[in-house]
Amino acid sequence: LRRRLARTPSAVVHANGVKAGLVAALATVGSRAPVIWVKHDFSWDGPLTRFVAARSAKVIGVSAAVLETFAPRNGKFEVVHNAIPLAAHDAETARARLHTILGTTGPVVVLVGRLDPIKGHRELIAAAPTVVERHPDVRFAFVGGEDRSHAAVADELRREAGERFTFLGHREDAVELLAGADVVVIPSVGDPRGFGREGFPYVGLEALSVGTPVVGYRDGG
Repeated sequence: LRRRLARTPSAVVHANGVKAGLVAALATVGSRAPVIWVKHDFSWDGPLTRFVAARSAKVIGVSAAVLETFAPRNGKFEVVHNAIPLAAHDAETARARLHTILGTTGPVVVLVGRLDPIKGHRELIAAAPTVVERHPDVRFAFVGGEDRSHAAVADELRREAGERFTFLGHREDAVELLAGADVVVIPSVGDPRGFGREGFPYVGLEALSVGTPVVGYRDGG
């Protein structure tokens, strides 16, 4: 990147994420090209992110939460929330389709996320008995594929989940399934490195865009 910038001077370098931010911060030493760093999450918060921020002309956070590590902040920090195109799905049609897929007529709780420990599938499994007490005909659906970094997690979750849970895998029609759900859950949990806390989750935006309520921990974005 440094050689490329030397050959072709740029008015600005857009660094999307912390790894890109680190590369851009190092590649532009001695250069006049300002770095605009977009910070999406909490990964590597601490000395590394403070170094990248110091080398950036502007730091854009997708939520106020992801900028908390820089307190107190000055004018170089700004929040610009993620945005998505609005999806048009008829709720009743989507609900009928989701019920057909799951073989149920009762309420449906959906979690969208790869089968990774940080996405909180076990949090929902643990909460399920309380939900069942109040809604005996409830069903739960996990939408998301397996994570190669955590290959054993998928089998473990299937053993732990029980018959009320359906694993739908990766779905191109995930937003339509969100439109058919009664509630979408985002129970993500962070690890010591900051991975897992939600910066400003697209799943929440997608659910709200189709009118489906969202439940999540009061944490992060």
